[in-house]
Formats: sequence, C-alpha cells, structure tokens
Amino acid sequence: MNLIKRERHVTAAQKNLIKSFHVSGIAPRQQMNIFGKMHGGEEQVGFHAQHLRNVMRDFIKDNLGVNDAQAGLDLLHRYAMSFVPFIGMNHHYQSVLFGFALMRDELKTTFEWVLGTWLEAIEGKAHLAIITDQDQAMAGEI
Repeated sequence: MNLIKRERHVTAAQKNLIKSFHVSGIAPRQQMNIFGKMHGGEEQVGFHAQHLRNVMRDFIKDNLGVNDAQAGLDLLHRYAMSFVPFIGMNHHYQSVLFGFALMRDELKTTFEWVLGTWLEAIEGKAHLAIITDQDQAMAGEI
C-alpha cells in the first residue's frame, strides 16, 4: 500500500483530449475508463475523476456567457429583426418577461400571426393594456 500522495495534474494534451471527449458527448466516467486503458489502469492516469470534471467545468464556463448573448444581438442587427417582448406584472407588481417574438418584417400579416399565436399561448386571456410604438400595422391588428 502506497501511503505517499503523488502530485496529480492534468497535462495540456490530456485537457485537449478531455475537451474533445466532452464535445463528442462522452460521459466523464467513460472518459476515465479510456484514460485508464491508455495508461494501464486508472490509478496510473495521473489524475482523478474530479480533476477531469474540473477541466470540463472550466471549458464550459469559458465557452458560455457574454459570447452567446453577443452572438444573439449580432443576429438581430445583421438580419434587421424586430424584438417584440411580452411583458407583464406578477402578483408582487414586478415586471416579468412572459415571452417574445423575433420578426423579420413589420407587416400587418406578421403582427396578426404574432399576436394571434401569443393569444393562443395565453389561452385567449386578453391583456388589460398594450403599449406600442404606435406602428400602424400593429395598431390595425390590436
């Protein structure tokens, strides 16, 4: 029995392989099995399953966040899509975003579809008030 703890770390090559496995959908337990087979047993790998999960966590964290939000905003400007939020109040009088639509144009038929679909989603319960930017096509549909 070995009572001396060895320094455990994940090499850059192993980190790249873990990231590739993660993107491919291979579960952490399966990844440890693969590393174990590559090194002649899991105890010879040089790191534990928790180290592997930490590498995956850091990879996910580095690839989420502002980049996703900015990518969404870029699509709105690139395709000149209108953002139509459906906002209301909850029982604490706090604003709540109930839903939204992205519209490619502001034609009367588009507003008919968006508002009709929204009305269907809320089971026909009409709102007490609607605030708009006074768009003529929207006013006609309302």
